[in-house]
Amino acid sequence: MTEALDDSPDMLQYSSGNQVPFNMRVFGYCILLGGFITILANVIVGLLVALVGVRLAFTYNGVQIDVVKKRYRVYTAYAYFLKQGKWKSLESMQFVSVLGTNAGFEGFSRGGAYTKLTEKVWDVMLLSENHRVKWYVCRQKSEEHAWAEAGHIAGILDKKTAKYAPVLSAKSKANRERGRKR
Repeated sequence: MTEALDDSPDMLQYSSGNQVPFNMRVFGYCILLGGFITILANVIVGLLVALVGVRLAFTYNGVQIDVVKKRYRVYTAYAYFLKQGKWKSLESMQFVSVLGTNAGFEGFSRGGAYTKLTEKVWDVMLLSENHRVKWYVCRQKSEEHAWAEAGHIAGILDKKTAKYAPVLSAKSKANRERGRKR
């Protein structure tokens, strides 16, 4: 699932996987190879083609948490070292929690065959005080591993772990009461 890239005391990093689908990454490797061959004939065109290949083959997403500066970002990494993403302050996030979800995909064939594969996964999230705002940190395959990672993150960030229980707003409570009266 999500792998921890670097667990230094100053920075937590989690990779969310490749941004580009597998078949496009293979295509990116082919373009990269073509770019290197083209460099022999025309350096500028070869470098441009190779850069497109690098973009397709080596781009991935992840999450970084800066422990010292108390900030968080979702980033896109190009060629494993150029990370781009906007930093957000961790001040509004009070809790670390685990939420279960179903992940998977569906496939259809020309012959009409249908395939659906799903599995239960557990996302570690940073939550605001009223649990209305959620920021994704990482994904685990088991609930036990997810809670262990949530405890690890909470300990490092000096936050509390909590079960996800959003506070209902006055408008939501009124809508529920109206629905019960019908």
